[in-house]
Amino acid sequence: MSEVKPMINILFAQENKLYAAGGDGYVSLLNSKTGNVIWHDRLAASLVTPPLMLNNKIYFSSGLGNLYGYHLASNN
Repeated sequence: MSEVKPMINILFAQENKLYAAGGDGYVSLLNSKTGNVIWHDRLAASLVTPPLMLNNKIYFSSGLGNLYGYHLASNN
């Protein structure tokens, strides 16, 4: 039997930006009006928790126990 991976698809909107994260470990920022990708990143593992927004950053936790934080205006 093949391994079952979590499929957590998370959408978070702020102003004209749409943040997307999936159980496949990808996080993206899109322009919500045009759909254009502003940035796209691959984490080292799949996401296991919903995002947390704090102090103008969005945080994701991975299946390996890593915490990733992205500034809401960029990919830093």
